Amino acid sequence: MDVKQKADLTAQARISEITLRWTMFQLFFAIHSAAFPLVVAQFTAGTFPHFGICIFGLALAGLWYLATIRAGRLVEYWNSKMAELEIADEQAVDVFVAREVEQVVPIGTPSPAGVPIHHLLIRLVHLFLFLWVSLSTCSGLALFTNVLVD
Repeated sequence: MDVKQKADLTAQARISEITLRWTMFQLFFAIHSAAFPLVVAQFTAGTFPHFGICIFGLALAGLWYLATIRAGRLVEYWNSKMAELEIADEQAVDVFVAREVEQVVPIGTPSPAGVPIHHLLIRLVHLFLFLWVSLSTCSGLALFTNVLVD
């Protein structure tokens, strides 16, 4: 297998991983965007069902976080493979531009490319983790105080 064929297969794998990442992210985002307001509006805080659903939402957000991290690492892996193949092929057209990957940018310097999309995706997951932790804590405290009063 020559370098061109390897590059084509690597590019296809990279595109597949990016497509899977977006599909997975959209699915988790839809679930959390629908579930969080429903839990806030429909269930009475301080009851076992409310607390259980909050813990389930928190666990699902944790799963979303892990899946997003894994997807980002796989995309970075295929990016590095593309860069290796581009360096190995002297006649290659610089589509991926491996040299840009190797540039070191000092800490605190804004990237000329802007904020990487993976960082934005992780921040959105962090937001939902924070919301579920807050709601779980409030529900747990309400449940605990109801148990102590009764």
